[in-house]
Amino acid sequence: MNPATARTTDFIGEEPVVSIRALAAAIAEAMTRKGYSTYDDDYNDRILVYRTGDAPEKITVREMQDRTRAAILAILADTEKTDDTRTSRLARTTRRLIEQRVFGAQNYVAKVAAAARDLLPMLSEEEHDAIREAINPTTKRTRTQYVAEFRAKQGAQHREEALEVLRKWAAGLPAGRHDLGDVWAAWRQAVTSSAKVACRFPGAVAIGRTKFYELLPEVGTVVTGHARKRYLVIPGA
Repeated sequence: MNPATARTTDFIGEEPVVSIRALAAAIAEAMTRKGYSTYDDDYNDRILVYRTGDAPEKITVREMQDRTRAAILAILADTEKTDDTRTSRLARTTRRLIEQRVFGAQNYVAKVAAAARDLLPMLSEEEHDAIREAINPTTKRTRTQYVAEFRAKQGAQHREEALEVLRKWAAGLPAGRHDLGDVWAAWRQAVTSSAKVACRFPGAVAIGRTKFYELLPEVGTVVTGHARKRYLVIPGA
């Protein structure tokens, strides 16, 4: 379907223009045939675009927008030749606004590019590793290394957030010995029932029992009592 014949339209300023969704679908279909695909990079929380083939390449956001703009203008120029007056006029108006770079035109192109990107086929982890190595063989990194780095970074962040909350929380504990199991249970109750903690310090909620115990020496002394039972000792004032 020609994008300009879509029943819905969008706007650049107050001017009705060709539907973003319809344009994106047409462009994504053409890009897919040319080998474009995406990869969900959870380590950096972004979606990467590649073009596969004999000379694979990574497509930057700017390049994706530039190529989308060129594709839009080509589609519109071709559509203007149609005998349907309404379709031809809509295509002509849209092309004119984009070429003149009026306010809102770049945002329109960016939205088409993002929507087209989201319709491209997704690379698997193995395919992504292969294309990255093909583009730059000297920087090969396996998925295992990638995940390990991500988890280490996330773990360090969780630890810092949990420690910040723990210091404040432990200051409210009475002096004396506290069974570690009871301390953990009280901590979990405190952090999971606080919307503020969940929003500002998600690491405090995410940290597990073992890592939590490793943080306790920061706020008190951990000792072993009868039957190897362990306690957190909070010093008196």
